Amino acid sequence: MKRLVKLILIPLLITAIVYIVILGIKSIGADNIVINEYYAEITFNEAGDMTVTETFDMNYKKALRVRFRDIDYTKFYDDYPFEYDTNYSADFISDESYMRFYKNGVNVTNQVDIGYSWNGDYDELGNRITCEPLRSDCASMFVDSRDVGGLNGNVKFEYHYVIEGVATRFDDISEINWNLFEYMESGITQGEVRINLPQKDLSLDNFYIFSHGMDDMQAEFLSDHEAVITFENSDKKDFLEFRILVPNRLFPDMDNSNVDQARLTFKSMILDYEQDLAEHQATGETSYLLSWIIAIAFGPFFYLCSIFFYHKFFKPYHVNFDQMYLRDVPYVVTPAEMSYLFYGGIVNDEDVTATLLDLIRRKYIKIEYDPTEITDFNPKYKLVLLKNPKTKELKSHETHLLRWFFETIGDQKQVTSTQIEDYPQSSYQHATRFKHDAQAFKDRVKSAFNVFPFMFLDREKKIASSLIYIGVIAIFYLFIQASIYSYNVFYQFLCILLFGIFYYLEQNAYIKRTKEAREAQVKWEAFRRFLLDFGTFEDDPITNVIIWEKYLVYATSFKIADLVMKQFKVDLNTTDLNQSDATFLWFNPNQHNRLFNPMHRFNRNYVSMRQSANHAIRAHNREVYMQQARERASSRSSGGFGGGRSGGSSFGGGGGGGRSR
Repeated sequence: MKRLVKLILIPLLITAIVYIVILGIKSIGADNIVINEYYAEITFNEAGDMTVTETFDMNYKKALRVRFRDIDYTKFYDDYPFEYDTNYSADFISDESYMRFYKNGVNVTNQVDIGYSWNGDYDELGNRITCEPLRSDCASMFVDSRDVGGLNGNVKFEYHYVIEGVATRFDDISEINWNLFEYMESGITQGEVRINLPQKDLSLDNFYIFSHGMDDMQAEFLSDHEAVITFENSDKKDFLEFRILVPNRLFPDMDNSNVDQARLTFKSMILDYEQDLAEHQATGETSYLLSWIIAIAFGPFFYLCSIFFYHKFFKPYHVNFDQMYLRDVPYVVTPAEMSYLFYGGIVNDEDVTATLLDLIRRKYIKIEYDPTEITDFNPKYKLVLLKNPKTKELKSHETHLLRWFFETIGDQKQVTSTQIEDYPQSSYQHATRFKHDAQAFKDRVKSAFNVFPFMFLDREKKIASSLIYIGVIAIFYLFIQASIYSYNVFYQFLCILLFGIFYYLEQNAYIKRTKEAREAQVKWEAFRRFLLDFGTFEDDPITNVIIWEKYLVYATSFKIADLVMKQFKVDLNTTDLNQSDATFLWFNPNQHNRLFNPMHRFNRNYVSMRQSANHAIRAHNREVYMQQARERASSRSSGGFGGGRSGGSSFGGGGGGGRSR
């Protein structure tokens, strides 16, 4: 169950959280502008000219005052898929184009400042009204609503414009291929476009309509002269493009400049292209679904592989020891060495405290303090070196610890708790020395193991971890498919990435102890359980403080010293205890004779001391970097040198959109 949670449920949960967070970030400010409804009435005359009246019903929940409506009227762009004559063109008829503005249902056009790019008008900032970015064959309409209180609330924009030469006559069909907009301030809740064509009482057999740019869009002919396009819940980045194919006789008055005299394009070519687009979109939708199936399938795949490799390579050896508890330490080793074996080759911060306690217990160090001043939160104590160890009398890491605290921090013979805690933050040099000595302690613990007690199985780990490359291949495949079919695979990528990371970390966390080391680990686990549970035993209570201090040393490396201290009860004369047996434990008369360990604070604060050293080093390095940056800047100045998814597109003309500020 633990592996199932780690390898499948946690990656899926993180992906879901990221999705919700990103969705929330996107939604911040998204509701500031809402386009409730977009409606356009488009009428074509027999010359193929287009008259558009469109309305935007909007709500502004932000203090904005101006809006631009950019209208592109380029007829053919460079990426149009068929050959066309460069003389084909469309023109914006400015004399017949205008806009109206409504607020809260009232026409306030005469009360606001309206400007048009073709008149050379200026916006509220004093700049010429232009499309953004500036481009040819684009007209822009502008409204400044300051005089009616801004755009806050319900407003409606009505735009009326005429574009000549939108339709094109080919050999056997006439085409209208146009994009009403490419960008908007927000998605549109619902929209409708009604298209009116010249009425000729023709059969619909030769009428075709296609729409592009939105997922939920429907287009159909209602008759030979009327078509409708509807959509709902469009995205901010969607575009509204349509292509209509009709018989040539519908546009008898078309200007010769928009007639394909060279017979470059035919109906069959356009229909084949639209068929390819439809198939491409259908394949893209299948590919998108498949991308999620692939992404989610990696969770169970890595889960099953993890089970397989665990049983094949990493399952611990069976040992005959099956006791629930051990009531004494199973091996005569230092607490740091025990921790290294128990935690699989890791030396923890608690091992420094445990080693100090062990040296006090073994009377290499004496701890002194004033019983009238000492408290759990501010124990002021002094460590005194009682004797220098003989050669090989202590382990290498124990000897190093004595030199670290008494020679580096103290005065050879003694060191106070305040000196120890202040040392790493007193200077950059002390911080680096503290980090060096802390790392040297860990290295010396590791070097104590002449015969390595683990089987790291590097070759087997590489075999198990190599399955990650299947995920890498899958990610490349997803991105290639996404680029082909224009959909987003960020969350699928994140899902596979998290599955792979958790699987990789699990494989690399495995160690397999030798049979001897495995047996030692099991016995240490039994001893640890005893330390956690001995307070519940009715028989054989611990009354010998010497044994108790020995146990507490190992409890510190087990990271359970606090829990063990709460269980300890002793029926002895506390005066005799403090004067004879104890080396670092003491009954505090100021706190109802509660058993007290002055080194407890040091154990809590050691991590903080190490972090203080890191902070001092970072601060020093940052100051050095800033000084070097200032010197480089000075050198330069003195030298005189300066320095959603898409359903495809028919690449129709037109475009533009809406923007507010």
